[in-house]
Amino acid sequence: MKILTTYLLITAINLTASCQRSVIGNYYHNFGHKLLLKSDSTFEFKTGFDLSSSWSHGSWSFKKDTIFLINKTIFDTLKVSQDKDTLVLSANPISERIDSLSYIATLLSGGGQNRTPHPQKLLLKKKTLLIIDQNGQVVTRDLYDPMRQKSFTTKFYKSKE
Repeated sequence: MKILTTYLLITAINLTASCQRSVIGNYYHNFGHKLLLKSDSTFEFKTGFDLSSSWSHGSWSFKKDTIFLINKTIFDTLKVSQDKDTLVLSANPISERIDSLSYIATLLSGGGQNRTPHPQKLLLKKKTLLIIDQNGQVVTRDLYDPMRQKSFTTKFYKSKE
């Protein structure tokens, strides 16, 4: 009985690891979103369109057929006065101490951290990821792109490697 239990446990662990490995990779979305799921359970989410961009990163986990993305916000220390500092969103993934001019430049730029929120839950279906909204519903509707005058799905497609 002990041998059977051990065998079942090892099989379950291998199956879970195998499923997680198949999820790892680059995904793209028709509206300029890119998602990279790394093998160390971290992710990078990027959006770029014309002069605006956004990035975020954090950790991800996989349970059954759902991927959970947890954001990790990066802060810079902004020197406000001689003896006063405050935390502000970092313009890049490296936390640092910045001055007022650097901070103003990041506010005026068209890009930055968490300007476009990443999905928090994704449903794995074959090699696509479907967004799960805040109500727990899978988003299946198409969105219209006026620039291309065409409707597109909101799925993330896995890039060929």
